[in-house]
Amino acid sequence: MYSGFKEQNNKHRMMWLQHGGDWIAGTSPEQWPDWFKKIEQLPLAIELIGIDDKTYGVIHADFPRFDWSELGELNDTELKQCIRGRDNFKNRSLHSVAGIDYLIHGHNVCNEELLLGYRFYIEAGAYLGNELIIKQI
Repeated sequence: MYSGFKEQNNKHRMMWLQHGGDWIAGTSPEQWPDWFKKIEQLPLAIELIGIDDKTYGVIHADFPRFDWSELGELNDTELKQCIRGRDNFKNRSLHSVAGIDYLIHGHNVCNEELLLGYRFYIEAGAYLGNELIIKQI
């Protein structure tokens, strides 16, 4: 939504509209600046301690580095991978990341919770009408 509507990227706008974002057509464009401001304030990732005392990193699509402590050092290409990356998922990579016990990702659609190495993928494709995957940590 952000790049498609705030940055006027037509390719991203069309992709977003085709993947469940058509609800925005029923909203007033006057609302959008406030939404963009809120999006800009969101963290790229969050870190949680689970009931199992393990540390979980939650990041949308991917984490391209090999050490979680480098989260604040990502370049523009790597930041885009965090938001839109699919390579580790598509390749069924067991790519592990030091400094974190598990990573949890959405973005890449799977039928059920998928564990690849230390990465959980939990995106069932709600925009397709599929049930959400809830990961209790």
